[in-house]
Amino acid sequence: MRINLPELKVIASRFLEMMNILNIHSTANLESHLGEVYPCLDKSPDFIEIVLRPSLENTTTYTVSYTRPGTGIPLEIKVNPASKYSLIILKTERLVIGYSNIVTDRFGNIAQFKKIQSIDFSDARREISELQSA
Repeated sequence: MRINLPELKVIASRFLEMMNILNIHSTANLESHLGEVYPCLDKSPDFIEIVLRPSLENTTTYTVSYTRPGTGIPLEIKVNPASKYSLIILKTERLVIGYSNIVTDRFGNIAQFKKIQSIDFSDARREISELQSA
């Protein structure tokens, strides 16, 4: 399924709503949610998963993924404390200003990322918030 910018804004809003409900405002808050999967509250099949994953730099990242069954992961935050950066990864049919192209999926969505030099989850949340006004 193709994801347009208005739909990405809805996804960003749901993501932030879930982070508020789960009281995840900082990187330290992620620790107690590792390995958990949370359904979105709007009766959609979408869900959020919080895990610790290996990175390409032989370190680990806290990974918070918004997953849409049948489409994949349209929004993800990766926080890498050892390497002192975070990544925001999006999928939408058009490149978002400030993001770099990774690959195009089978639906025509562009996987893209933005690297921020911060491991504070609140900074990554702020970036997601800015998507709502893009």
